[in-house]
Amino acid sequence: MTSRVYQETVGAGPSLVLLHANGGDHRDFAAIVPPLAESGWRVTVLDWPGHGR
Repeated sequence: MTSRVYQETVGAGPSLVLLHANGGDHRDFAAIVPPLAESGWRVTVLDWPGHGR
C-alpha cells in the first residue's frame, strides 16, 4: 500500500477535480475525463493513499 496521493491532470481551462469513492480509484473516471478535457476543462483525478497507484 502506498502512502502517497497519485494525481493525473489533462486539459486546459477551469479546474475540475474528480474524487473517487471508497474502494475506487482514478480509473473510475476513464470514460468521462477525455470529453470533459475536450470541452475546455482542466480535469484532475486522484487516487487516495491505499487506492489505485
